[in-house]
Amino acid sequence: MKNSKFNSIIKLDSEYYVIFNTLTEKYFLFRDAELKDLTSVLSSSIFLDTFSKKKNIFYDKCVSNKFLIDDNEDEIADCIEKFKAYNDNSKFNITFFNNKNNSNSLTFWLDLTNKISKIVQKSSVSYKKFQLSWLYTKKYTDFKILKILTDRLYTICRENNCIYSSSLLINNVFPDNLETILDRLSIDSVEIYLSTFNEDITFSVAENINLLFKIKKDIKIKLIIKLYDDIVLNVHKLLQLIHYQNRDKIKLHFLNSLTFSPELFLYKMYIKCINLGYRYSYLDTVPSFISSLTKNSLCIDSELNISSCIAAANANDYFAKLDDNGSINIFNNSLYCQYLDQSIIDNYRCACCPELPICPANHPYYRSRSRFLCIRDLYNDLTLEQKIKLKVLNDVVLTKTLPKLL
Repeated sequence: MKNSKFNSIIKLDSEYYVIFNTLTEKYFLFRDAELKDLTSVLSSSIFLDTFSKKKNIFYDKCVSNKFLIDDNEDEIADCIEKFKAYNDNSKFNITFFNNKNNSNSLTFWLDLTNKISKIVQKSSVSYKKFQLSWLYTKKYTDFKILKILTDRLYTICRENNCIYSSSLLINNVFPDNLETILDRLSIDSVEIYLSTFNEDITFSVAENINLLFKIKKDIKIKLIIKLYDDIVLNVHKLLQLIHYQNRDKIKLHFLNSLTFSPELFLYKMYIKCINLGYRYSYLDTVPSFISSLTKNSLCIDSELNISSCIAAANANDYFAKLDDNGSINIFNNSLYCQYLDQSIIDNYRCACCPELPICPANHPYYRSRSRFLCIRDLYNDLTLEQKIKLKVLNDVVLTKTLPKLL
């Protein structure tokens, strides 16, 4: 038996150490006095007959949780399988945003409805799940037409035994008719990206988040906040204004700002959030507001241009166009190949990284810019040790208990 390469042993506080395995995401706590026994168990050669009955149980737990592995076990293969599992290949996603000024045209919306319906018809035969993500802008004016589109897509998915879901992406400004939008577009998740902040936005966002849960209790919300020096107090105020009973249903994600060095700051912000009742997501995925995470995701604008994600669309990096028959006509082969070539498995830097199983590295757009770019560095300066501490603190605060050693 040998020690798993994905093990981390860190000092949690003045009393406890924690051993954490990033492959299994299992962990347990132990005290200083137990450190010697623990390190001996995790050594490369183990003689079971030297252990007491309790230590045998401890050894078995280490094996079952993959803190200890067989000498011939391929951990990288397990890691790859886990990483693939995060990137759901059974799901097809379209992110749509309206960048056209003739949004009042009935002909425009009906034509768009027909074309999107056709690509969904084709994809629903191959996939088990389909999600349509709407980037909200004030150019959406006729939600009756969008209701027709939603109903049509739902019917197509149902006929092909495909699960339909719909997400709303909001950038700072909430729509006035929030309840109507949730109803007509069958929204089951909302992603809110806050890149600017003032006192008015603070109260407005808190009010609308509370309203979302009032309209639909089981709605999923992801709150992405870009941090700057002068908005910290408003961020803290916002998190306090959200009803306590809803806080553990919200996934928080902080984005770095280049205006200050955020590593320690981010860590302290997450600790404050956990103590306020919010959940820290150890699997810190890149928000879909920035980019899709798989090659089964497309971003389509109202001109029917296709890119990998909103970030690519904002840079005018389109590689295809949707035609009248719902087919994808590729006009930029180079960009399309970059979009498809998302594998990080043959990237030596990634394969040797203990964070690979829980890293959001599979990023279609930015990885196409640089194959050796570490996506984690772009979006979160938290160290692995800090992430582990936050994960454990999150569980302790929510469950009010400490995981036992045995």
